[in-house]
Amino acid sequence: MASVTICDRLGESLATHPQPAKSILSSIESLGKGIHKSQKLFSVLDKEAGNQALDGVVVYVLRSTQEAVVSSPLVALAIRSAPGVWEHIAVEVQKLFVEELPVADSNGGEFTLELDFGAFNNSLRYALRKAEQYLNTVPTDTAYSVFEKRFKEIGLEKGWGDNAKHVLEMIHLLLDLLQAPDPVTLETFLRRIPLVTNVVIMTPHGYFAQDNVLGYPDTGGQVVYILDQVRALEEEMLHRFKLQGLNITPRILIITRLLPDAVGTTCGQRLEKVYGTEYSDVLRVPFRTEKGIVRQWISRFEVWSYLQTYTENVAAEITKEFQGKPDLIIGNYSDGNIVASLLAHKFDVTQCTIAHALEKTKYPDSDINWKQLEDKYHFSCQFTADLIAMNQTDFIITSTFQEIAGSKDTLGQYESHMAFTLPGLYRVVDGIDVFDPKFNIVCRCVLKDRNKPILFTMARLDRVKNLTGLVEFYAKNSRLRELVNLVVVDERVRNRELYRYICDTKGAFVQPAIYEAFGLTVVEAMTCGLPTFATCYGGPAEIIVHSKSGFNIDPYNGDAAAETLVNFFEKCKADPSYWEEISQGGLQRIQEKYTWQIYSEKLSTLTRVYGFSKQASYLEQRGRKRYIEMLHPLMYNKQVKTVPLAVE
Repeated sequence: MASVTICDRLGESLATHPQPAKSILSSIESLGKGIHKSQKLFSVLDKEAGNQALDGVVVYVLRSTQEAVVSSPLVALAIRSAPGVWEHIAVEVQKLFVEELPVADSNGGEFTLELDFGAFNNSLRYALRKAEQYLNTVPTDTAYSVFEKRFKEIGLEKGWGDNAKHVLEMIHLLLDLLQAPDPVTLETFLRRIPLVTNVVIMTPHGYFAQDNVLGYPDTGGQVVYILDQVRALEEEMLHRFKLQGLNITPRILIITRLLPDAVGTTCGQRLEKVYGTEYSDVLRVPFRTEKGIVRQWISRFEVWSYLQTYTENVAAEITKEFQGKPDLIIGNYSDGNIVASLLAHKFDVTQCTIAHALEKTKYPDSDINWKQLEDKYHFSCQFTADLIAMNQTDFIITSTFQEIAGSKDTLGQYESHMAFTLPGLYRVVDGIDVFDPKFNIVCRCVLKDRNKPILFTMARLDRVKNLTGLVEFYAKNSRLRELVNLVVVDERVRNRELYRYICDTKGAFVQPAIYEAFGLTVVEAMTCGLPTFATCYGGPAEIIVHSKSGFNIDPYNGDAAAETLVNFFEKCKADPSYWEEISQGGLQRIQEKYTWQIYSEKLSTLTRVYGFSKQASYLEQRGRKRYIEMLHPLMYNKQVKTVPLAVE
């Protein structure tokens, strides 16, 4: 295989064609002791070329030589093979022996002060240039193992790519960054660096398991979301490691609460493998008090008194499982995000926040009336925890822009934390900047298998889900009752045959919630190709393009919502192709914006970009972190003490 260095290439040429080479080198030697510029060398070359055929490598070397130093029996050549790329070699004329000549060896006299700034600014770029030259001589599909030894000689370890093409792409990206950095190139480069191998996903509350838990208190779409997220994330991490030529196995831990008394589920099992993965597990850690393990379920609104001790126990378990610390911690919901904040601070690692739903917007005037709601909801703890987490985190994932800053007519979930007051406790003057670049819209997704449709109203019996409102406006509209049957299904029921039946009967999915942060069932329904009617408040307003990929309805105006449904079904009755039109519109919308592959790619990229930013802006962020640290003892911890422990 061809070598990258001119020294090696010239040595091979001299061994193959010794007589012509010796003749031209002898002519250069005859110029006499001293320094000879390129013009003299070209004259010698032209003269020799007229007398005999010369090897192409010898001609290339001499044409690239800027000067030669003759000191018999040696001829030293300073070769400029490209702008800014130099090699120095020495040739013993009679023996045709070639060796590299380090610049530091060029002075044979007394000690001279040497200035060498290469250690500061040239060593990496020089190594990259040498690697680039070498890769240009080999086929693009050459496996990294073929040139691994050569790269080690240059000073580069594995991780650049699995073949010559991918390695060269990485080298070009880094060279571009060193010469003319720009944001797009930086993101592309960071996207390919394997910075993350160990991931923690925090979700303390509810019954988290893979079977027999949907419909239990505080247990719903978040469970499905996290499990799908983990499967996609593991697949993405393995794919990226392979592309970079690394034999690394990732580890993902979903950390939740252990519930010893959760009969009929695996919630009492410490470690559980995630279905469809190789390296992902559910790790359950119990809540503890001075009396021992807390056995019973606790509402998500009442977990605050347990989280400090829980965080310490989780940190110990993480260290044990990883034999070190994680690279990324992802928090889910308010309790998971405050625990993630404490862990990220302890381990000094990148933190990601996913709110799913910020309760402040779900309960109107819950800030002003917090005292009246405190005994049941403990919003003083939750709102403070949310403020801490959203300001401390390195990046925030949302599903829609609505979640961040709302729309012209509706308030965004994060936007509601910009300024508010908890009377008698504290006033927030500037709680969050909704234009902060830490906000990212990464759409949630559904299972890849679109042969398992879900199309019906499926929700827990919660006031916010507005199932009673749906039943009421259906019952009041006689035309709607004539056109369709209404099926309301509690969240704990998951009957796949029902989904297929509704699809076959050309039905429609209705999601009438007063407010929905995202709307996983909306995406699932559209994935099935079923026309979908969903609330205009929250995420569904962004998922659905009205009258093209579905319909937005106002849960506060049941009569108008019913009329929208009537108009749709009457139009379908008159023209069956209209059902297909809306069905295809929904499918196209999902395929364009909502797949787990897109999600996992974005999450991986964001982790690298914000992880890099975290290190690059350490001094700038130090003041903010100190300010947040002050909130813990002064406000958050004080309010946590007001939340009573559960009675065993």
